[in-house]
Amino acid sequence: MLTGSFFHRSQMSIEDDTDALLAPREVDDRLVGARDFERFPRILRRYKPAHLYYLARLPRRRKRFIRQGEEIAARWKKSASARRTTGGVTLVVGPISDTNGLGRAARYELDRLRRECARLQVVDVRHETAESIQRRIAEGDLVPPDTLIVLAQPDNYKLVFPLFQPEFLAQAWRIGQLVWEMQYCPAEWMFVGNLLHEFWSPSRFSAEAIAGGLGLPYEIRPHPVIIPNVPPMERSRFGVAPDDFLGLAIMDLRACPDRKNPLAHVEAWKLAFGRNPTCKLLMKVRFQKRTQIVRQELLELIGDYENISLVEDVFTDNEVTAFQKMGDVYLSLHRSEGFGLNIAEALEIGLPVLATAWSAPVEYMPNYKNAVPIPARQVLYRDYLRTYSSRKKLTWAKPNIHYAAMMLRKLRDQKKMRKSSFVCGEPER
Repeated sequence: MLTGSFFHRSQMSIEDDTDALLAPREVDDRLVGARDFERFPRILRRYKPAHLYYLARLPRRRKRFIRQGEEIAARWKKSASARRTTGGVTLVVGPISDTNGLGRAARYELDRLRRECARLQVVDVRHETAESIQRRIAEGDLVPPDTLIVLAQPDNYKLVFPLFQPEFLAQAWRIGQLVWEMQYCPAEWMFVGNLLHEFWSPSRFSAEAIAGGLGLPYEIRPHPVIIPNVPPMERSRFGVAPDDFLGLAIMDLRACPDRKNPLAHVEAWKLAFGRNPTCKLLMKVRFQKRTQIVRQELLELIGDYENISLVEDVFTDNEVTAFQKMGDVYLSLHRSEGFGLNIAEALEIGLPVLATAWSAPVEYMPNYKNAVPIPARQVLYRDYLRTYSSRKKLTWAKPNIHYAAMMLRKLRDQKKMRKSSFVCGEPER
């Protein structure tokens, strides 16, 4: 039976080339592997002149961000006399309608706050301007809050605080919902210490990293995942038969693709099933201009494996849930997560979830019988976008794709035998 016992077993450090973990492979010899994209000559494709220019300007952009943050902190400096109250008016501000994971997390938190707060005011910065805020204040729709809750990352504070005159927020106790996926607090966030009185974070991994830099008190508030009552998407929409073994992965590759580790997902699936047409992997992905090279690499690695496909549709919250519900397994071979919202959602739905045994997800995965942590070892951080900058050496996880492939095959065999050993839906009590 695949239960929580696998969690403790998976803490072992197992080298990536441990063939003993696998049953006989169903994979053909491959012309291109994920490591080939890290070697000459393919690695050069990531470093075109436009990208080298971007990297050259990156230190200047970081300094400008720090300067802008300090200017915001100077004008909207928190009040030392503010006190946290259990009642009063609570103002919630942030890019709440964003269609990414941070936006979904903000909406989860807003739903919880609607249940907790008697007098709640909400401002979605994507639909407001300073002028519209002043109109709402003049009409009495907004009043100076006793508590301000900012559901935004610090890079969006430039959209939040300038909507209000400093005196409107002057006496509010200020809380920020923050999440960070590495083991340090970025220098670009240090100005936040002068704006907030405390912060919330969804995991201890994230909270301790942030607190190490900001020095603020914090509360660990895991995202309150609630699964909508929607039916699964029709598999036929993606060319998947009802009896096919279907794997799902969801990742936003617009910021730091290497952290989500998409190439490892393709390799693990190919190792597990080769070109087997009854075992299909759908990877829901999003790119931006600077990460199109990763899309090209993914398509090249997939090659003629018709059982692996990219899905680039933009889904609503309900559509994300419907997409998740049609799978047989959810796969997340990430390198680091500040929470792992899709992992938590898939676990709540009841899908078997294979996820890297590192960072925030290991805090809640032991609570679910349908969680299968994938062993990983620490490697030096490398990222062609240089998303993370720290004076100390950074590491993140390298999940064992051979172990992942073995577990995928076991799950497929369980479905074929109609003897699934997972108890789905409810966390262990």
